[in-house]
Amino acid sequence: MDASLKDQLWQVCYDIAKDTQWEDGDTQSTSLDNVTPMAVRYFDIAMRHADISDPNLVVEAVRFLGESFAMPPRGDDVDWLDERLDVVLYLFEPGVLIEGNTRTFLTKLRDAIQLVLKSDNAAN
Repeated sequence: MDASLKDQLWQVCYDIAKDTQWEDGDTQSTSLDNVTPMAVRYFDIAMRHADISDPNLVVEAVRFLGESFAMPPRGDDVDWLDERLDVVLYLFEPGVLIEGNTRTFLTKLRDAIQLVLKSDNAAN
C-alpha cells in the first residue's frame, strides 16, 4: 500500500476512533491519549484486510462503515469494524460461486442500493 493511501486509511481510522470514543460530559473521551490507541486498533484491522483485498476498496469500505456505524460510545469494542468489513468486502470479492437464494438476495440488495442512490441523486 502506498504512503498516501496508508495516510488516508489512518485518518479514517482515527476519525472512527474519535467518533466511537466520545462520551457526553467527558472532555477526556476524545483526547489524543484516549483516541490514538483505539485508532491504532482500528488501523490494524483495516491493514489486515488491505493485505488480502484491494487497498483502495478497503479505504472506501472503512470510510463507509465509519460514517454508517461509528456510534459512540463503543469503548474498547473494535470487533464491529472487523466483522462488518468482512461482509462488505465479501460482497465485492465472494469466495464461492453465487447461486440460488444467495443470488436472489444479492439481486434484491443491488436493487435496494440503486433505489437509495436514485433518491440521493434526486435530493441533490
